[in-house]
Order: sequence, then structure tokens, then C-alpha cells
Amino acid sequence: MDLEAVKRLRRSLTLHFAVIACLTAMLVATGSQSYFLPVFIFCVSVTALVFVDWLEWFEIGRIGSYVGMLAATAFSMVTYFYNAFTVPSESGQLLAIAGLLVYPEAVLFFQRKNLRVYEQLAVFLLLEMIVAALVNDNLLFGLLLSPIMMLWVSSLFLFSRYATLVQIDPSIETPVPILAEILYKRFMKSVVGEPRRQNIVTSVSSIHDVAVNSALRRTLQSFPIGAGAIAFAAFFFYLLPRTAPSEMSPSLGFEPRVGLPKTLNIGVVGRLLNDPTPVMRVSLTHAESGQPYELLQPPYLRARVMDTYGVNSRNTWSTQGEWIFGGIHEYRRLKTLDFLALPADTNRQIVNIEFDVKRRFAATLYACPPPYALEEEQSIRLSYDYFSMVMEENDPTKLPTGRSLVYTMGSAGFGEQTQLRVSPALIGTTNFSNSRNLYSLPRDFGEFSRVDNYRREILEQARVQSDDLFGSAAAIEGHLTTGPFSYTLDLRPPIDADIDPMEDFLLNQRRGHCQYFAAAMTVMLRQCGIPARIVVGYRPIEFNSYGKYFPVRQSDAHAWVEALFSREDLVGTSLEKWLTGEESFWVRFDPTPSAEGGAVSIIQQQGQAIDYAEKLWKDYVVEGQKLAGQGSLYAPVAANSKDAYDQLVESLTNLKQNLQDGRFFSVRSGIAFEWQITILIVFFGFMLIVLWRLVLLLPTLAPRLARRLGIMQSEPLVRQDFFARCLKLLQSRGFKRASDETPREFIDRASQALVAKDADPARPLSESLNFVTSVYYRLRFGLPGSVSPEESHSIGTTLEQLENATTKK
Repeated sequence: MDLEAVKRLRRSLTLHFAVIACLTAMLVATGSQSYFLPVFIFCVSVTALVFVDWLEWFEIGRIGSYVGMLAATAFSMVTYFYNAFTVPSESGQLLAIAGLLVYPEAVLFFQRKNLRVYEQLAVFLLLEMIVAALVNDNLLFGLLLSPIMMLWVSSLFLFSRYATLVQIDPSIETPVPILAEILYKRFMKSVVGEPRRQNIVTSVSSIHDVAVNSALRRTLQSFPIGAGAIAFAAFFFYLLPRTAPSEMSPSLGFEPRVGLPKTLNIGVVGRLLNDPTPVMRVSLTHAESGQPYELLQPPYLRARVMDTYGVNSRNTWSTQGEWIFGGIHEYRRLKTLDFLALPADTNRQIVNIEFDVKRRFAATLYACPPPYALEEEQSIRLSYDYFSMVMEENDPTKLPTGRSLVYTMGSAGFGEQTQLRVSPALIGTTNFSNSRNLYSLPRDFGEFSRVDNYRREILEQARVQSDDLFGSAAAIEGHLTTGPFSYTLDLRPPIDADIDPMEDFLLNQRRGHCQYFAAAMTVMLRQCGIPARIVVGYRPIEFNSYGKYFPVRQSDAHAWVEALFSREDLVGTSLEKWLTGEESFWVRFDPTPSAEGGAVSIIQQQGQAIDYAEKLWKDYVVEGQKLAGQGSLYAPVAANSKDAYDQLVESLTNLKQNLQDGRFFSVRSGIAFEWQITILIVFFGFMLIVLWRLVLLLPTLAPRLARRLGIMQSEPLVRQDFFARCLKLLQSRGFKRASDETPREFIDRASQALVAKDADPARPLSESLNFVTSVYYRLRFGLPGSVSPEESHSIGTTLEQLENATTKK
């Protein structure tokens, strides 16, 4: 046997497994955000491929393989428990679980390759594929899945060839024995005999056909199997529930800090502004036409309200500049559009807003006041506090594993392609407790005398009357946005540590981010006698023109001010035309200056094509949420199969009860006997049986048609390599075997033509050909047997004689 061809085959198979290992580790890395495993397995596989399989400088011995496996397992377990108990890190725990598969792969790569090693590698890699699918939901998984499956198909072909060679000649590999065999040989001094070598002449296939197969033949074989593998991979990925490491439930009491804060300390928003983590996607459409609603300015997505300063979450005094919500939320089920009671001549536009929130941020719900509930069913219950105008928090653990939260609500807070600044207060209801009085927001900040003096200077410079509440608020907003203040995330230590942080910002620093400006304006509005509070949410500035949505990131976190005015305060202002029938209104103010100067404008999202592709991948493949949408091609299927599992359980339960009662078919049990369906099933089953029998009988009834359809081969295959070589040499002399000619008839015809020209006094060529044909017939149609050394020598001499005769032509 050609050992070099076997080594090339073994190196090719090892290379396939190495590439699969690297790509699979990359899939795990995309979910864990750590690329240690792919770099590690890449270095290990390249080193093993060069020094173990190619140069054959070293390898891990029998005892070393077992020690390495135990060490890899122990290291993975220690890493897992370290991340679980010492450093609560979800990504670290995920890496430890993946390492439990990757580290043993490294040990296998450094062993001498044999069937057992390849089988173990395949098992570990398949398990790692499952782990990667469970923790991955992005587009990269789908892109890498197809080449990985094609590599698996090619690896299976190579592995089948190698397994065939091992069956032909078991001596080509030295398998790693089991531990009991090692101990037996070490201590009992038992000698295991070498396996008996089988003569290659008697094999049913040749080394050349097995080890060096045609590239075209491999390609043609790979197409149908590869297509099936890709289809299976897509079906497998679509049905498999999955989650991302950041979305997994926290363990051991560890709760990651994600989303917007519930209390507002100085600098907390600044930390969010440096975090580019995606939070959600927000789409706006016209309620009537369903077309995208295009905004001229970035929207304000409301999440939480802070109205009390100086009291921390434990109801004790704090000097750290902490804002909380001091009242009690009273959530009510979100009402429909009729509840808003908009005037017939209103200038407001009705807009539907879809929030597609990632699972890790799904605890907070967002709104654009004034909201209303749509008639279509939502995935969660939408409850709303009409005083603070925020949504009730959600329990993300009730969401399906790996799914994002998608909900839609309407809003009457838009007009002229902008989000309106004014929203009705307490629309349609007044039965709130005394602690929720509209005009009794706590603390007027009268003790901040220096801030009050600064406020008076601002109003004097703007020449605003003290009774003009809206004018006073507009003057303070204009001063903060265009005065001696600047926006920055590079904060400095306090200039005067003895005063309140807000006073230090307003009087000394005069530089900061949105949280500082919103807090300062709220204080000055309270000093003007205007009820005001801070609103925290997001203001995305990027827009995806492909999907017509706003991608929202943590860095889009924003804080602004909301002040309460009566109808009389707003009459005669630019907001008058947006007023409804209510008597009180909340007005939004944004005192934060732009970092670049001027108004904040909407910009095109960077890499919007990739982001839109990931959205489509999530909507139609990973989660399939869009498949059940209105107007979708799959809506009827989704509607009919919504409660399929519950219906199946109920049907089985009823069937069990009917069987116990002695009844089998019962309409009440949900099992109806439909004669039409039964007839169709029986008919198609009968046709399949008839078609199967026709295929079996076609070679006998119509041989030519069977050959054309590929059911019967046109020529019998020659399985002995020596006889195939003999026919090839005769063909080079111009002798071609006819399709209806037996091997004996063909050899006789060729021998007669070669007698006069190629006769040999010692042994005529015709006699030699007849001898080769006799051996072929014995191996092909007789009992299994072997070829003696003398026969093997005669066959080689005949082929050499025929080759020389061919050369002389």
C-alpha cells in the first residue's frame, strides 16, 4: 500500500477538522464577546498539523493522552466555578462551558491520528456546534453555518475513504488502546500480535480509487449532500431555542447593570453615554396609511421620571445629587384612541410606534405621550401611569428564551413631522390621591440662594415678566443652550466641594452632559414656581433608511425637563394650536447644548445595510416574529398553529379518557374521521407502491429506458484493479469492449488480433491474457479467496508485457 497517499489523506482530513474547529470556536466567540478560544484552537491546530501530522516530530503518547484529557477537564471545571463563585461573569461561565469541549480537542490534535481520534474530534465539534447555536442569534452565525456544513460533508467523504483503507489494511494505523489494555500490557507483560495483512489484489477496490478520488466525482457527490446539509442546518437553527450570554438569567445573585437607572446620581448618565451597546429599534408609521412617518428631528423616547432631589432610595437625606421619583405610580391598562377625546379640528397626527427591545433591556417599557392602545393583540400587557406618563415595568423572565420584546402603541404626540413638546396632563381622569396633586411637586429649592440669584439675573437679561411662566422657562432653556455653557463628557473634579454638585456646575463648572443641564433647569423652574421634573429616556439620532427605523444604543441615553402649565399659560404661544380640551399640560424643555453647536439633526446610520440585514435575520429566521404579522404570507399558518401544542395535549388527554371509557372515535374527543382525507392518503400510498415496483421491474421490462434514466448502468463495473488496467491497456491498442460483450469474449477477440503481431515464444500474450481473465472470473463470480504470490507475479508480468507491447505501437 502507498503509505504516502495514506498520509496525505490523513493530513487532509486533519486539516478539515482543524478549520471546522476554528470556525466553530469563532461562532462561540461571537456570542461571548471573547476571542480567546478561536485564537487558542487556531494556534493548537496549526502547530499540531505542522509538527505532528506533517513533520512527525512529536506526538502525545498513550498515557499522555489520558493525562491531557483529565487536565483539560479539570482546568475547564475550575474556570467555570471560578467565574460562577468568585467573579460572577456570564460570559466567563459560557467560555468555561465551551472550553470543556475545546480543550480536549487540543489534546486530540496532538495525538497520532486514527479512526478513534477522528471520531472523538467529530463528537466534540458537534457538541460545540450545539453550544454555539444556543448562545448565538446574530447574522454571522448564519453566514458561517453554510461553509461549516460544506466542510463537514467533505470531511465525511474523506473519513469514509480512510475507514475503507483501514478495513483493507489495519496495519496503516496504530490505534490508541483503552486504559485497561495499557495497564494490562504494562503490568502483565502481555504481547499483542500484529494484525494479519490482507493482500491488496483480492480487495474489492483499489488504493488509487479510495485515496486519490477524482475531484470532479467528489464535487458531483457533494452537491446533493451539501444542499441537504445546508437545508438541515437552516431548519435546525430556525427551530432551536437559543439565547445570548448577556441575555442569560444571572446566577448566584449577580445582576448586571443594564438599561436606564432607577435613581439619578451625578454622572450616572455620563457612563451610559460612553456605552455603544444596542438597546432597541424604533419604527414610526402613519396610523391610517401604514407608511413610514419621517421625522425632521430625533424623537424623545420616555422611560422614567425623577421629581424628588436630595432623598435617596432609603428615604434618608443625601448630598450626592440624587434624584428619585417621590410619588406612587398608579398604573392602569392603556386606553384606546377614543379615550384621548381629541378635538375634531386637532392638528395632531396619529402615529403607530413599534418598539423592538432586546431581551436584556426588556424590563423597561418606553412611550411617546400621549399614548393609546391599538386594537391588535400585544405580546405583553401595556399599563400606563397617566401622571408620570411612563409605562409599567415588564418581567423579562416571562419572555420566550432568546426572544426580544416587540410591542406597538399609538401616539397623538406628533404633528408636522415633529414630536410635539406639549402633552395633556391627566387626560380624562382626576381621581388621584392628594399626594399626587399636580401642583405640589416636592421641594422648591428655596435654600439654593446663589442659584436663585443667578436665575433672577437670567430673567432680567431676557426681560421676562415674573408672571410669564412659559416665557421664564423658555428664557432659562435658551440661556443654558446658548450661554456660557458647553457640552462635554470629560468631567472635572468639583471646583468647590463644599456646595451642592448642581450649584458647582451652574456657578463654577458650566460644562457637563445632559444630566447636569436638566437638573439645573429643574431647580430654577421650581424657584420660579413652575412644577418641573426630570425625564430620562433615549434620543436616537441615527436613522436606518433601509428599514425605516431608529437604532437605539445606550449612548443615546438622554435627560430632559418637563414642566407643568395651565391652559392660560400657553395661550398666545407657539404651542397654542397643539392644545387639546384639557386644562393642564406638560411641556418638554431640552436645555442641553449640542456638542457640535446648533440643533441636533438626524444622521444616516453607519453600516445601516448590515444592521438591516441583522434585523431581517432576527425577524424572519431567529425569532420569526414577522411571519405572523398582519398581511404576512405566513399569517394564516401562524394563526392556525398558535395554540397547536395546547390543542395536541388536550386531544391526547381526551383520547386517553375515551379509551378508558371504551370509545375510540369520538367527535367530542377532537378526533374526527374524515373520509376524504383518508381516501387521498390511501390513494397516494398505493401510487407510491406501484411506482416503487415499476422502478424495480423497469430494467427487466425496458433495459434501454432503464439505462437512459440511470436506473441500470450501461456496462458492468470492473471491481478488480488489475483487470481494469488490462482493459485500459487494450483500449490504448484500439480494442474497445462492446456493451453486449462479456469480458471473456472481449479478451478472446483481442487475443486473436494480437497473436500474429505480439506472439512470445516463451508464453504467448493471448495465453497470458486468458490467465488474467480466469483469475478475474474466479474473484468476481467465484467464492472469496486470495491470490497466491505466483499468480500475483504472473499478473504483474502480463500487465508489463502488455504495456511494453503498447509502447512499441
